[in-house]
Amino acid sequence: MEAEVVQTEEQLLAVTEKVLRQDQIAQEINGLFDKVYAWLERSDIEQVGHNFAIYQVTENGLHLRVGFPVSAAFESEGEVTSFALPAGRAAYTLHRGSYTGLYETNRQLSEWLEAQQLTPAGLFWEEYGDWREDETQLETGVFIQLQDG
Repeated sequence: MEAEVVQTEEQLLAVTEKVLRQDQIAQEINGLFDKVYAWLERSDIEQVGHNFAIYQVTENGLHLRVGFPVSAAFESEGEVTSFALPAGRAAYTLHRGSYTGLYETNRQLSEWLEAQQLTPAGLFWEEYGDWREDETQLETGVFIQLQDG
């Protein structure tokens, strides 16, 4: 795995969210994306980037937000809210292949952080590339937000 520290820009996203256990993510994530896409069909807001899954560890499980960058700020509607993914430094690697391998890539990136003596800041996320029928061609950016300093 190749990793590096990158500077990320703030991004305004339309998201829906849920607190889940790690083992629930695969069965829940598509339904969460469906909610944001249903909102998009009714909205005059445009999607302006790839899908994201943003995670934050809490005492109750993983706080998962799923959605995508949007063209403008908007008022929350039902389960869809705006979320500003903050700018800052992040550890980054590119995962190639099936989404089932993302847990392992996240684990490896966390180990890389520790070896580099870098401290995570709390958020980590995946940015999914264009869909490909051939899973070996899928590309997903994996990021872990870093503390300043």
